[in-house]
Parts: sequence; structure tokens; C-alpha cells
Amino acid sequence: MELWVRSQDKRLLCKVDSLNCYKLNGSFNISTGNQLLGKYSTEERCLEIIDEIQGKLKDFSFVSVKGITQEEFDKLNNNAYEYGVVCLPSGVDIVHHDIDVFTYQMPEN
Repeated sequence: MELWVRSQDKRLLCKVDSLNCYKLNGSFNISTGNQLLGKYSTEERCLEIIDEIQGKLKDFSFVSVKGITQEEFDKLNNNAYEYGVVCLPSGVDIVHHDIDVFTYQMPEN
């Protein structure tokens, strides 16, 4: 999976292989290589951001339904998203998709 991160100031969008949290001049920074992505006031906040990115990478996939239109699916499952239960007629398949690219926007402090 590719991870792309947009910097906190929105001026940089870069492909990321690794992230680093370090203290410099009183702020805690997240960078990749020599590219600064965001500045935070505490180490805890810096690590929260890295944890959030890690969690999103682990869980980032989706499913689609094959053999039924979106309208038909919505009629059968008007509360499916709320309750986590899906009803499907016979002959309809759920297809799992892994995402190859994920983009993350660095949050403010």
C-alpha cells in the first residue's frame, strides 16, 4: 500500500515510506526524510498522529455489492450502516477490495 501525506501547511504532498517524530526548537515534529509534515506542541500529540495514520492503514479497505444496484441495496438496507447488518437476496455477492493508495491530511496542533 502506498501512503501519501499532505503537510500541515498544505504546501507539500509526498509519498511516505516512514515517519519520524522528533523535538526541535521546542516543538515536536513529524517528518519523512528531510520533509517536515507537521509541528505539534507535545510529544503525546505527535505520537497520536502517527498512531492515527497507523490505524487507518491497517483498516483501509471497502466492500462492494455485485449483482444488485445501489438503489436496490439501499431499499433493502436503509439502516444497515447504523446497525452493521446487511440483507442480500440470493445471487448477490459481496466483493472485498484492498486499497492500494491512502492519502492523509496532517491535522492542526
